[in-house]
Amino acid sequence: MIAALSFLALPFEAKSHNYEPYEGKGIKITLATNAIIFAKQIKEGQAVLREDILISQKFFDPDDRYVFSDENPDDKYEKVITEYVIDKRYGC
Repeated sequence: MIAALSFLALPFEAKSHNYEPYEGKGIKITLATNAIIFAKQIKEGQAVLREDILISQKFFDPDDRYVFSDENPDDKYEKVITEYVIDKRYGC
């Protein structure tokens, strides 16, 4: 692979490339020099359901995370989120 790359006319220093939005779906890149581009695309696949996996998620408010016990002040529990607010940061 290194031998193949040595025959390409790639520059040793990268120049500034031009990036523009393209039809609301992606970007249009105008290259200033020769380049190698690697692209990935997400495609829909067939789901394979497994019944032996259990996933659990719990969200919390990092600014107000715990409730303290009335009987023992050393005991603290995570508050249960009952309402999600727009533009608020939550932990998971």
